[in-house]
This record gives sequence, C-alpha cells and structure tokens, in this order.
Amino acid sequence: MKQNHTQLPFTTRVFKEQSDPSDLLPASYHFYEQAVSGRRRRRVADPSQNVAAFLDTELSLQQLEGIDKHLWLAGAKRPPTQLHLQVAIGRNIVLADRIDLHLLWSGDGKLFVKPLSRFLLSPDFWQTHLTCHDYCSCSDRVGSVLSMESSPAIESRYPLPPPNTTCKERLRKVARGFLYTYACLISTESDFYIAIEKRLLPREADDSSIKWAQWQRFVREIIAQHDSSRVHPRFIRAELRLSRINVIHRTKQFLFSEAYFGGWNNYSSFFRDNLAWIAAITAYLVLILTAMQVGLATERLQANTAFQQASYAFTLLAILGPVCMVSLVALRALIELIKDLRVIFRQEKKHVNTSTA
Repeated sequence: MKQNHTQLPFTTRVFKEQSDPSDLLPASYHFYEQAVSGRRRRRVADPSQNVAAFLDTELSLQQLEGIDKHLWLAGAKRPPTQLHLQVAIGRNIVLADRIDLHLLWSGDGKLFVKPLSRFLLSPDFWQTHLTCHDYCSCSDRVGSVLSMESSPAIESRYPLPPPNTTCKERLRKVARGFLYTYACLISTESDFYIAIEKRLLPREADDSSIKWAQWQRFVREIIAQHDSSRVHPRFIRAELRLSRINVIHRTKQFLFSEAYFGGWNNYSSFFRDNLAWIAAITAYLVLILTAMQVGLATERLQANTAFQQASYAFTLLAILGPVCMVSLVALRALIELIKDLRVIFRQEKKHVNTSTA
C-alpha cells in the first residue's frame, strides 16, 4: 500500500527528529465522551495509545463546524496579522491549546492563540498519521482515473482499504490551515522572537528554541504549497471576533444556550452583564419619552394623531419592556441554577454510592 506523498505540505525538518515518535505527542489529552445519562463527561487519556483518536480531538473545530457558513459575520477573508502588529494594536496574546479558539479575539484585548504542536512540524508524523493511501477517494490519482477506467480496472489498481481505515482529508485540511496561519503570524524576526517569548513554538529536547533559518525555510515551503481549496474554510478567514461567534452560536442553537466561549463564571457576573444592557435600553427609552413629552407640549403635535399613538406605544414599551427583560434574565438564571443543582446532586449521589460500595 503506497502513500500519497503529495499530501505533505512541507519536507523541511524544523527540529531534530525524536527516536521515539511518541515523544512528539503531548503527555496526555482531554476529551469528552457521552455518558449514559446523556451528559458529556471529560476524560483524560494517553495520546500514544490511540493516535487517531487523539488527532480527532486535537484537530477538531467543534461547534465552529456547524456555523462555518456564517463566519463572514465574524471575520474577513484575509491572512492573519503579524504578531508584532497584534502587539502594536494592544492585543494581549493568550495561550489557548484548543484549535477552535485559535485567532479568536475578545473585546477586552485578548487574542487567543494555540501554540504550534511539535508533531505538526514532523514530516514523518504527517506521512504516517495524516496522509491517505493511493486507494483513498481523496487521492488525486483516484480522481483522475474515475472517468477514464471501468470499475473493475479501478478496483484492481486501487484495492479496498483495510478495515478501520478512514480518510484523513478533513484532519489534513485543518492542519494545513493551522500551519498557514503560523506562516502568516511569524514572518519577520520580530514576530519570531515574540513567538519564542510567548512559547508559541515548540522547543528542542534540550529546551533550546528552534533556529530562525530553519523557520524561514519551513514558512517559505508552506507558502509555496498553499492552496485555499486544500485548507478548512475557517482558516481562509483571519482573526474572528469572539462576541459575534457567541451571537451566531446562540442564534444557531437556542436563546438560552451556552456561549461558544467566555460565558459567565458566576451569577454576579451574569446579572452584571445582562442588567447593563437592560439599563442602557431603559435609558434610551427615557430619552425618547422625554422628547415625546416636549413634543406633546407643542401646539402642532398635540393635535397629531400619529404622534399621539406613537407616544402611547412607547409609554407601554417603557413600562413593560424592562419588566419583561428582567424577567427573562431571572428565568435564565433560574434555569442555570437548576442545571447546576442537578449536577451537584448527581455527583454527591455517585460519591455516596462509591463510598458505601
């Protein structure tokens, strides 16, 4: 079985290869599994025991996959801005080791950046775990003969894959896009040393940093082979505004659904943030009613039926609107409280049962 070597985005060896391939992987990784109760539970596992499962988690864009058609609301199609310019405009680079948070920025100046994984800089790892064999449907060779040869001829040239073999094109597109963002972020020596300082780049086994000359060759090869059709649509866009991602996620899911990221950690912050926008809307309604009251004092608008009806409608809105909005916030807080109590009682019950067993 041959591997399609054209799927490798680079051949440059940025750092020395490890004698043990598992040294390229993290010590452990976290993932979620579906429990019998229907809730997701977080688990920790050894990535070297099941590399395929680890890659499915490590290169998963999670909920971004479901809203990728609406990402135009959160970011434009353009390359990511260089690191030194990110710092110049006042953004604070925050490490977030989740690829679905990579290059999301918040209103308080945070820019979430996923550190570049060591295994993604290894051509050998790509060849072993991120390339498909020639018989895979994503192979260029298979696609070129589908319209030229009969089915028996294709089957004889491209035998059926062995059991439990899956196409890795989706993972490859995510990994290619991720590497391209780093080629854009770190383009000058200033960017390179910021990345070294922020620990965005992996280090050698002796904890020394990789060399600028090696990074130059790697980036130039990534850019030379870049093809937007071979990367995930998320990475066609640069930085994404987190607040808009939260709005898109909530609109796509449900009004009372959780935020995509950066939700409220306690009830005081929940009420503070929600009551703030309610107070802003109420203040705006007060300005409108004050202006209408002045208008009703004039002779021209006193006899205007349309203005009288508008004043009546805004008066009701000013009375009922804040009451309804505060009630919705209180209802949301009550729902969250019930959910938290259910989790607490379930954990306590499980702990008691384990202790008595």
